[in-house]
Amino acid sequence: MGTSKSLTINQIVEIFNDFANRHLQINDFYIGAVDKIGDSKEFVYPLFAAIPGDIIIGSNQSNGIQRTAEFRFTILAADLEKRDDSNETELRSDMVQILSDFIAECDENEFFYTNQIEVIGDLVMTPFTERFSDLVTGYALQFNLRVPFRYLYCEAPAAIKEDKKIIGDC
Repeated sequence: MGTSKSLTINQIVEIFNDFANRHLQINDFYIGAVDKIGDSKEFVYPLFAAIPGDIIIGSNQSNGIQRTAEFRFTILAADLEKRDDSNETELRSDMVQILSDFIAECDENEFFYTNQIEVIGDLVMTPFTERFSDLVTGYALQFNLRVPFRYLYCEAPAAIKEDKKIIGDC
């Protein structure tokens, strides 16, 4: 995945899915709307989920630095709680550990540095319990990635106007 183009949503999802597949505590991965969790398929818990949010394209900097793209996600780590709630504290601890492992990978893995991918802002983990149709417990992490915005108008799949008044020569 070099640095010649901007990161796509598909590539970011691949990063999340790769982490979920390699992490020994995670059994399933989901990407999509939060209200579809539990309705889309039967999960094998613990679950690592990415809920897409806003994408912010930053303004050009006066010092000539290209634009950046900020991808906002809510990352969930969730597991099934026993009916008597006897494992709630253990689940919370485990889900915080999974999210902490994810943060550490994003902060320290050379892949992120090489591709100029950075986690930005404060990272807030919010607990939840008895959520979704499976009544799971876990934490939601507000997570923002900033990447270079490397789109060039001559690479767009658009025809050049004959009079070249719109985009000119490429």
